Amino acid sequence: MDKTYTLQQTKLLAEEIAKRIKKKNFPNVVGLTGDLGSGKTTFVSFLAASLGIEKRILSPTFVITREYPFDDQLGRSMKLYHIDLYRLDKESASEIGLQELLGDEQAVLVIEWAEKVRDLLPPNTFWMNFEFIDQDRRKITTL
Repeated sequence: MDKTYTLQQTKLLAEEIAKRIKKKNFPNVVGLTGDLGSGKTTFVSFLAASLGIEKRILSPTFVITREYPFDDQLGRSMKLYHIDLYRLDKESASEIGLQELLGDEQAVLVIEWAEKVRDLLPPNTFWMNFEFIDQDRRKITTL
């Protein structure tokens, strides 16, 4: 489904997804695709805030992976991994421990440039494609 979202609507979408993640009623992997500047990192920052993560979310382009702890709705410890594969190819993804993270049931992985490792991700990955419309709007396609 594609829809055009304002910044506020993108925040509301992130809040809805966060509610489902906290209930463990959502895939553990979210694959984000889209050009530079299309809103992927902004979405992740809204998602993290909605999960109760107070730390400022920075793009992990140069460090590749950032880890943020949060609790699900039952108070169980979980981790949000924000992964940015912009500078990596598929072979390099194994070097960052992607397979190990995929096997962690207490982890939620949000992966920017996830198309680079599409065939390594589980079939139930929730895909979101971001397209820049103008300064205030993005087209977000969810699969």
